[in-house]
Amino acid sequence: MLNKLIQGFTICFTILFVLLGCTQENNFLQEEYAGLFLQKILTGSKAEKFVNRLHSQQVSSSKNEIGFYEGKNGKAVIYITYYETPDQASAEGLKMIHKITPDNKVFTMGRFFDLDGRQIYRCFGMGQTHFIFSNHKQLFWISVETIVAKPFLLTFLTAIQ
Repeated sequence: MLNKLIQGFTICFTILFVLLGCTQENNFLQEEYAGLFLQKILTGSKAEKFVNRLHSQQVSSSKNEIGFYEGKNGKAVIYITYYETPDQASAEGLKMIHKITPDNKVFTMGRFFDLDGRQIYRCFGMGQTHFIFSNHKQLFWISVETIVAKPFLLTFLTAIQ
């Protein structure tokens, strides 16, 4: 009797976990990347206000998430904007890149590079390395202290594939 009860609970929990897994969105803001740990997440209107305040004007109109990371090797911020289509995410990323190049004095030495078939724009500014790229319907801007930039990007890309 006890074995059948345990077996029944096991089946119920298995079904529950499968159903929950099917309904969750991608969690791009995981607890840790390259030794930097998630400290805070902004979503919805708080994320929109943060992005607009950062630019001193209204620039955000889509769904946004921002993850703030920190660890012994530094800090990072992941900005995510969600779009309706992959083409829209890519086009908006190119618009953003064109706005910060070439005469921008805040972001310097910008260039595209290919990493495992993915085009990523990298530039430097404000004491950080910045990576801009789209992934399906998302546009990512990652700002990370240069000392941990490469491992942070690599672990992030591995996690979102």
